[in-house]
This record gives sequence, structure tokens and C-alpha cells, in this order.
Amino acid sequence: MVAVGICLASATVLFQYLQYVSSGAYLDHIESSVLIPGYNYLHGRALYEIQDGAPRLATFYGPLAYLIHSLALATVGPYIISGKIFSGLALLGTVTLLVWHFRRHATFGPSCNGVFMLLAGLTLFYPVTIWIRPDPFEMMLVAVAVVAANRRWGVIGLGASIGLAVNFKIHAFFYFLPVIFELYGRGGLRSLARAAGVAGIIFLIPFLLPGISLSDYVTVLSQQVGGRAPELGLLVPAIWAMLLLCFPIVFALVSEQRDRPRKDLAYVRITIGTVILLIYPATFPGAGPYHFMPLLPVLAEAYMRAGPSNIRARLFPWIILLNGLHIASYNLAVPRMVSGWQVTTDQALALAQTRADRSVEIGYGDNLLSYNIAQLSRVVLTLKDYPPSIDAQVLMELASVGVDGSKRWLPYLTQCQVGLWLLPAGERPFAMAGYYGKNSVFSEAFQQAFTTNYRRTSTAGYFDLWECAHGPAR
Repeated sequence: MVAVGICLASATVLFQYLQYVSSGAYLDHIESSVLIPGYNYLHGRALYEIQDGAPRLATFYGPLAYLIHSLALATVGPYIISGKIFSGLALLGTVTLLVWHFRRHATFGPSCNGVFMLLAGLTLFYPVTIWIRPDPFEMMLVAVAVVAANRRWGVIGLGASIGLAVNFKIHAFFYFLPVIFELYGRGGLRSLARAAGVAGIIFLIPFLLPGISLSDYVTVLSQQVGGRAPELGLLVPAIWAMLLLCFPIVFALVSEQRDRPRKDLAYVRITIGTVILLIYPATFPGAGPYHFMPLLPVLAEAYMRAGPSNIRARLFPWIILLNGLHIASYNLAVPRMVSGWQVTTDQALALAQTRADRSVEIGYGDNLLSYNIAQLSRVVLTLKDYPPSIDAQVLMELASVGVDGSKRWLPYLTQCQVGLWLLPAGERPFAMAGYYGKNSVFSEAFQQAFTTNYRRTSTAGYFDLWECAHGPAR
């Protein structure tokens, strides 16, 4: 049954990834907001652009979250698929590393247990396992740390992994706590100090690159993360995910009364404690249970060390897999739905290419569906050198901490710095509410300035065309 579960989980994850790659679109609105700053940086713009004390495009992710996609665009080309390939490689790297690790350090049965736990967990977190946000890369770095832990170069491997992971998300060091404690038990404070030194150096390296300011990043981070409080509505799904991930490990421990190495028991207990700690970032506004996903390599290692041998303990990852299969069936139509958005993005590009001055930008309407389509269209135009000025996703993040980010764009409207706006046909301009509340993402002053300084001149397919009411853009 474990072998059947491994095959089924592998097929599910592979099918989901192939669907995603072939869709020609993204599954999450923030994916666009990750790719665009990376593209802009590749073309000479600062990564963390601050305007009137608030970020323009890049938000609270670390530099590597954007730079990895700069590399993807530079190597694969300026295509929607570019970032997806790198995310797929990160997922493949995680699975390959851990399969090799488990087979090297355990007999066939326990190694299969670890692989099953990993793959079952991957099905639980679709689409996070494959999207171009930081999570697949963090998970791969945790896998590197797990593999490196018992090797001579483990201190360097752990330190480098932490330094890189924290460069994706600042809280990523949580995922390494079981490996850190194991390193401490083996090498003491000296080993931890060496690992911390390596992590610090690796973390700072991207900030030595031109156009990446550490102080601007800290400003963005403190403004958008420091002002958030956990959301109680996210507590129930976070606890459910925690129970699913921890129960197979706990059951394996309590159902089999036999001696285990002390270090393995400590590893398992610290892993459970780490899952509990991760409830905090998982309940931030806009977050969710997917914050547990990068810990999957550690959870798989802990499950293998718990040593389930009776049939009941070995079958408990099936509970995770069955939940993952339910999620997969529920989301089966999503890639097909978003692939239909390509028609809209093709229209946007065709309309933009009719403008010789290239002063064209995607605007927003009054609902979240058109917002998500707009996010994809913004990427298509950006990759054809029509860079955006504003991003509603950034304004949502600012609004969640009480900052009106739209007011700084009023001069762009009154001065008609954008010659042509493409807005969803028939919708109220810039009247959308965000994911974090019912209030409009764009202030009343912004909406009034837009309707005062722009007029709708025509409709073409999906878009209303709004042009400057005062003549050509200045």
C-alpha cells in the first residue's frame, strides 16, 4: 500500500505541474507581482523602489524571490513559462535529494515511509508546490539542509541553506530548527556559530549588487509585516493542516513501544514543536496553511526516524494523501479556466502595440476576477517592454496595515503620464475591493482623479480604452 501511495502521489503532483505549465497563465495573483520586479531589475531598475515612503512594485519578499526569476527570464527568455520551469526544477530537486538521502541512510522499508510522507504532503499544498512564489525554493533549501546534516560539510551546508532561504522569506529560519538543534547536539555552540556566520554572509551577498538596497528592504519589511496581526479566521485551517502533518509521526511513536535513539526522539519532538510555531506565520492576513509546506523535508525525515513498522502506522500518510487528492479534484478545472485568459492578454498586447509612444498600462475594474486577469495581462505587457507603474496587489498589502498607497499616484493621473489605460469593459474604473477587506483598494480621490482626467473613447473586446482628456500624454 505504501508503494501504491507513492505512485499515486507522484502521478498527482506531475499531472498538476504539467497542467500548470501548459496553461499559459498563473494560478495566483501574486505570481505576477513576483515576476515583474525581477524583469524590471534585469532591465536596470532598482529592486525595492520606494516612493513617498512606500514600495512601488516589490513587497516583503527577499531579493532572491525576484532574482531567481530574473535568472529564469535571462536564460529561458521573456515568457510566461520561464518562472514555472525554475519552480519545477526546485520541486524536482527536493524530491530527488530526499529519495537519494532516504535510500542512503535507511533500509528499503523506512526509506519508502519517508518518501511517501513527502509526496503525500506535496499533494496537500497545491498550487503552492509548483507556483513561482518563494515556497518551492525554500522547500528545496530545507531538503539540502536535511541531506547535509550528517555530513562533514554539514555546518556550511546548513548555514548556506539558511542564508539563502531567509533571502526568500525572512521567517524561513523556522524551517531549519530541527536541523539546527541536531547540529547543536553534535557540535555545540561552536558549530552553531559557524553556521550562523555562513548564513549571515550568504544573506548579505544579494544586497551588495547594484540596485538592491538593504535599508529599503528593511523599510518595506517593517512597514508591511510589522504592522500585521494574526487573523483568527485562518486558525482553523492552520490547525487542521498541523494535525494532518503531525498525526502520522505521533502515532508512529505512541503505537510502537520500543527503544529509539535519543537523537531521533529529540528530532521528532522538535519537528512537532516547529510545526506549532509555524501557526503564527500561517495565520497572518493573506497567508495560510501553505506556510507549513517548506517543512515537508523535515517532516518526512521525522516520520522515517519515528520508525513506523506496523501496518496502521505506515498507512497514516494516506490520510494526508486522500485530503490532497480531494484538493486536486476540487481544483482540477482551475488551470483550464485561467488558460482561457490568454485571449484577453493577447487583446491587451495587440492594443498596446497600436501606440507608438508605448505609454500604455493595464488598469483595474470593480471585481477580483477581472483583477486576476489584469495581473496576468500586466506580465504579458511587461515582457514586451510596457512596464507598469502601479500594482493593485502592492496596494492591497499596504492597505492591510492602514497605508493608502494609491494617493501617491494622483500626479500620474492629473498629468496624464499614462496615455492609454486598458480597463475591463463595462466595469467601474479602479473600484475593486481587495482580499483583505471590503474597502476599495484605490481611494475615492484616485477614482475621482481618474474619471476627471481620462475619458472612455472606445471598447475593444474585453477592454474599455480610456485616454487622456487633455490631449496627448505628457
